Amino acid sequence: MPANNPTTTACFSIYAPAGPSVLPRVLTIFARLDLVPARLVSTVGASRAGELCIDLQVGGMEPAVREQIAARLRNVVDVSLVLTSEKDYFPSPKP
Repeated sequence: MPANNPTTTACFSIYAPAGPSVLPRVLTIFARLDLVPARLVSTVGASRAGELCIDLQVGGMEPAVREQIAARLRNVVDVSLVLTSEKDYFPSPKP
């Protein structure tokens, strides 16, 4: 799934009980779509003890695709919450 808009970044925050199999299951969703996250941060216990928070960013993703991926992530075993947002970057004018 190629990037359509290089100035838009899809952001995902995924929450689940901390466990060794959660992160690989989440990353599998992206790998099956031939997507490599531009940014990935995984934290345990940042907001609640024993909770894993995975923050991912993927560049060039359309909003409809972002929501389809979020729906798939919500079906991953142990995932309790998936939040999405997007960041837009505006290229600076060339002199």
